[in-house]
Amino acid sequence: LAYRVYGDRSGPRVAVHPSSFGAVHAELAYNVPLLLEHADAVLVANMLGNGVSSSPSTCAAYPPVVTVDDQARALRRACDAAFGPGRTVDVAYGYSMGAMQALALARGGGVAAVVAVCGAAGCSDYNRVFLDALDAALEGGDRSAALRAFALVYAGWGVSYDFYAERAWARLGFEDLDDFLERSYVAGFATDDPDDLRAMLACWRAAAERPPGLEAIEARCLFLPCDTD
Repeated sequence: LAYRVYGDRSGPRVAVHPSSFGAVHAELAYNVPLLLEHADAVLVANMLGNGVSSSPSTCAAYPPVVTVDDQARALRRACDAAFGPGRTVDVAYGYSMGAMQALALARGGGVAAVVAVCGAAGCSDYNRVFLDALDAALEGGDRSAALRAFALVYAGWGVSYDFYAERAWARLGFEDLDDFLERSYVAGFATDDPDDLRAMLACWRAAAERPPGLEAIEARCLFLPCDTD
């Protein structure tokens, strides 16, 4: 598991920020200043399969499925290595799949608070329909075309109906809908490895809708949707 620690790792409060689907630690650095208002150090972790940590693109022996629980165990080992064995995580913050990992970490104990943004503990049937559509988009021989199809499928699910109905992309500086799709989703996935994307899809899809052990979570949990969700 590859990660980066920001701040003073010898301080009394630590935060963990596992990555979301397709994201890498450098793309999540914008969250660090806010997290450092509530912690002395922040560990930003690359989930297994994202192309920075061990992944199909870098590891020939990568297993067919790495579960969210596997991700949480790797995250706990990273925390032990960075902050010392058994250190309590004061805040586990994650978006989407990052929220799944944060909640899985909390199921194992040693987490005081979880902030889950647009995330759930498990994978619902509705979620699986989305994931299967993404997986199907990657089929075919032309890599560029497959990644473009993947991105456009994702764009239909990644934000809400209201986002498009209210033309929220205009407030973000995009000229029109096509400009938003091309510069946001298509460009965002254009350089990804299809096998890495499949690995993350498999991890997400393998999660039970209600993972066992949720009742054991002692951490305070804050669930946050997006503005237009």
